[in-house]
Amino acid sequence: VANCDSAEAFGISNSPNTDPDNDVNNIAHGGNVNINPPFLSGTYVDDSYIYKPDFTFFYIGNGASGEPALYMKSLRYNAINTDFGSFEVAEGVEDMQLLFGEDTNGNQAVNRYVTADLVTDWNSVLAVRSCLEIRSQDRAVSDAQTYKDCAGNDVTAADVRFRKAYQTTVAIRNRVN
Repeated sequence: VANCDSAEAFGISNSPNTDPDNDVNNIAHGGNVNINPPFLSGTYVDDSYIYKPDFTFFYIGNGASGEPALYMKSLRYNAINTDFGSFEVAEGVEDMQLLFGEDTNGNQAVNRYVTADLVTDWNSVLAVRSCLEIRSQDRAVSDAQTYKDCAGNDVTAADVRFRKAYQTTVAIRNRVN
């Protein structure tokens, strides 16, 4: 639930029914699914919005051609079922890495980039660095190429395809000043 002043996530503990006279949803958020029931810290009235969760994740799999590919899978909840839509986004993606920029001394600047299992405080993560390692479909170079992988290591390819790692870093909204 969100308005112009605040936003909070909570689990619904009832089956919401709509009042046909008011077009109002009655939603409960009880203790069986929430940490601080039954209180929300904000006040949510007419100008508030309730959003249903929508999760999207990416992974590397074998594409339709048998080559490695980047896939996207979505999880959306609706009243009838939970939908897991999945489709191939880009062929030739061999690797995907995410690193999380953590402020370890409270100065609002990233001090280190680490994998998810090494983050010590998720509230201190200010940025995400993503890297995709991509290869050409066809044999594009005459000799095995040496290139930098997502970790910055020099790697010599086992074939004669062209490879490149593309990296970007983005700040997490509302985490940096």
